Amino acid sequence: MMLPQECEASDDFIHKTGYQVRLELDEERRQRRLDAWRLVLVNFENPLEEDYEVKRAEVGNNQYVDYRIADSLNAMLSAAEEEGITIYPISGYRSYARQVSLYRNKIQRLMKEGYEAEEAVEEAGTVVAVPGTSEHMTGLAVDLVDEHYTELEEEQEDTQGYQWLLEHCMEYGFIVRYPEEKKEITGIIYEPWHFRYVGEEHARIIMHYDICLEEYLADIEGYQEQYEEDISKVMTDTTEDVRQAKELQAQAKEE
Repeated sequence: MMLPQECEASDDFIHKTGYQVRLELDEERRQRRLDAWRLVLVNFENPLEEDYEVKRAEVGNNQYVDYRIADSLNAMLSAAEEEGITIYPISGYRSYARQVSLYRNKIQRLMKEGYEAEEAVEEAGTVVAVPGTSEHMTGLAVDLVDEHYTELEEEQEDTQGYQWLLEHCMEYGFIVRYPEEKKEITGIIYEPWHFRYVGEEHARIIMHYDICLEEYLADIEGYQEQYEEDISKVMTDTTEDVRQAKELQAQAKEE
């Protein structure tokens, strides 16, 4: 039979545990709210409203982005510059009206090349985002090019600028948004110039597994858990390598 003191202790334990659970849930909700703007998904299935508003900041070359990512973008470009690599932002935030203009112009060019109207509309949507489905409207996306090759073509991947970004962009919270061989998922062609801010934690995971944002958001907890396991294993293996190296050094000294 449970004694009164035990009942009190048990009730107190339940109270504290419940309180702790609520704190953890509140923190989880807070974190999700903080991540919400970073992880906003914009594509054919998730369009933005025409009146979507963004508070913007200038980042050079007369380009603007969401003010919350300006420091990270500038830090990334400065880091590349310190290594002798100049990268230009040539397209940041775009309004809905600007996207309408780009989309219509692309359709007209394709029709002049011989495409039928319906085919031109379909093809244009894989190259220039349909109005409302462009990440540039969020201010979280930016097109970056090497100073020695400023064309928005696949050849951008061969530049020093792109190779540097591929290695370091996640350190500043950016990802290659439209990777090669992900067109069936994203609906957009391979764009080695289009970088998207998602925050460092998420960027490291997405770039580590060579996935696109759609894949990550479909199983975000699964990828996060797997990444923690993989990093933990790497750290364990590294620690073991260091230990073995020290042993070899000690043996060499004795000999």
